Amino acid sequence: MCLIGEVRGPCLAHSCGVTGVVTEGDISRMDLVQPDSYLAQTQDFTQLVESLNITMEQNLSDAMLPALKQLEEAIAMEDTFVTNLELPSSGNDKNLITDGIRDGSAHVLRCLKVWYDLPSDVLFVAINYMDRFLSKMKVQARHMACVSVSSFSLAVQQVALHGGCPETDLKDLALISQSKCTSGDLQRMESIIALKLDVNRVSACGLPTTPLSFLRLYHSLFISSELGVLFQKTLSAGAQGPDIWQRLEIVVCDSKCSTFRPSVIALVLLCSQLQAGVEAIGSQDDPALCAQLVQLISFAVCLQKISQISAASFSICLEAVNDVMTKYNAQSQMPHRQRLVWKLSHRTRRLLRPIDRLAAQLPTIEEHKQFAVSESRQRSGSVSSEESSESEKEESCNQKEGAHMLQDGVEDMRWFKIKSYQ
Repeated sequence: MCLIGEVRGPCLAHSCGVTGVVTEGDISRMDLVQPDSYLAQTQDFTQLVESLNITMEQNLSDAMLPALKQLEEAIAMEDTFVTNLELPSSGNDKNLITDGIRDGSAHVLRCLKVWYDLPSDVLFVAINYMDRFLSKMKVQARHMACVSVSSFSLAVQQVALHGGCPETDLKDLALISQSKCTSGDLQRMESIIALKLDVNRVSACGLPTTPLSFLRLYHSLFISSELGVLFQKTLSAGAQGPDIWQRLEIVVCDSKCSTFRPSVIALVLLCSQLQAGVEAIGSQDDPALCAQLVQLISFAVCLQKISQISAASFSICLEAVNDVMTKYNAQSQMPHRQRLVWKLSHRTRRLLRPIDRLAAQLPTIEEHKQFAVSESRQRSGSVSSEESSESEKEESCNQKEGAHMLQDGVEDMRWFKIKSYQ
């Protein structure tokens, strides 16, 4: 599967009736496999591709020029924010940061982003700060939580500086993240990260260039072209599980993709979902639809050339992205077996009552026995009408005598008060 590079198995164009080898500068080497289709009626496939390229140049309308200019600026600034992070998969040294520790910290940042309902820019900028700091400085594993949460707080400040989100309370962030750090520790680590990465100088030009930046630019270029409607239809047809924006968050949280350029990650993820969409809707026997799908392929190749992405880096990144998504999909299908763990302070633990002495089961309530007792009481109390009338008379007399006694007692109290005053 590949838009660019050597094709191994079905490719994007195979759903349109085209297979073979697609390279950066030679798309005409594709062979036709459906002789009855619209594509087979063209004897020279090179003429068809050239006509598609002319159409693409005509599609470069005024609406696409701002996005193309932003893409050019992002490519120029891309090398400044490449992480080049290389971490061992395992190690005997407990103080050594492995890729598993880094991935766990990245997923914690993703949870914090969801908890505070922040935009995705905060997550991508925070992971960029964290990876670049780890690639420059030697950090022990016990300080990883402080570094990751401080990078998140610094990213929130930078995004809020450009009007992207509200700021968060540092004390609340230290409490929610459970990083075992105080607000003062996070503030000191923020200053260290900002100094090592020269954040204050770079922030004057804007936020760091991340895979999210390139994915937005590629998406806007497709939408603003004449293939925008077909692009949205193909992209939605290829969506399986989370959407492309959530898939990008999952990919950047894995250390396997931390060494690739942001533009490569964004284009690979976009092309992989386009391939799934083409395979879903390209099986229809519609010559016009097949020609438009080939235009999508040609447009993606054009974006690869503009972004200066080689076929080797594209194929390597594609393999890494597929591995990450396959692992993620396998985990989502497994039942969640993690037990809920409550972290309590010593003060809260002293206030809790011990429950080991409490009875596990309550005694059974004998309902029939209660009914029997109530019935027996009713039967014993059931007497003749004459006896009941006499008992009622006695009760009324007793009540009258009690009222007279109470009234006499009140008069005595009044007399006692008058005598005392005299």
